[in-house]
Amino acid sequence: MQLKRIGLTTLAGLAIAACAPSSEDQATVSPAAQDVDRDPASDAAPARPAESAAAPEPGTLAWAINGDWRSAEQRRRDVFRNPAETLDFLGVSPDATIVEMWPGSGWYTQILAPYLAAGGGQLIAAGWDGDAYEGERAERIAERNEAFREAFSDEALYGNIAFSAFSGQSGELAAPGRADLVLTFRNLHNWMSGGYADKFYADAFEALRPGGILGIVEHRLPSTLEQDPTASSGYVHEDFVKAAA
Repeated sequence: MQLKRIGLTTLAGLAIAACAPSSEDQATVSPAAQDVDRDPASDAAPARPAESAAAPEPGTLAWAINGDWRSAEQRRRDVFRNPAETLDFLGVSPDATIVEMWPGSGWYTQILAPYLAAGGGQLIAAGWDGDAYEGERAERIAERNEAFREAFSDEALYGNIAFSAFSGQSGELAAPGRADLVLTFRNLHNWMSGGYADKFYADAFEALRPGGILGIVEHRLPSTLEQDPTASSGYVHEDFVKAAA
């Protein structure tokens, strides 16, 4: 596969997140700020705490990350997922057209959608493909997809999100050459397990404009361990991903 639609800067930085298996369970909580003691021999008032930082300017990435529409549970994971640094590294801009692969419940969508809506960009959510299954599983996927659409139905905040789907049998993620970025967060190992990771790379290539960015965040397998092509552990070598892309 030619690489003209995946810039060399992207290949140098396909974002493979280093996630230890229990990193989120080992958070270090800073001690609560202590009251400032007052010198009993002095009439001076105790030192005042520093003024809180000004609120981020509306429409900026910091504004989207700190938005009050994000729940406390979502914010709790910021320290592990580093959304500001991750999205900045991937080259996300507010006027971009971005395909977000399998957004799940929308952890990153809560940040991306308002940011793009405010900046004139477009988010395309490539969700689970209910047509790839039958019976009860197809019904569950349909219910989850509907719940996702309902959760992000506020166009004033999230903009007009477009939808597509991805599976081993799905069609295009977006019109060919339409996307500035195709992003996926901790999904690749599932597609490796299902045997259609190569289809993901091909579909992403077709959706990206020339010079577009393919951004992959995944659990990084230590280089000392052997790569299972099916990623049964849920962890993947960074070099393995780059070579496949």
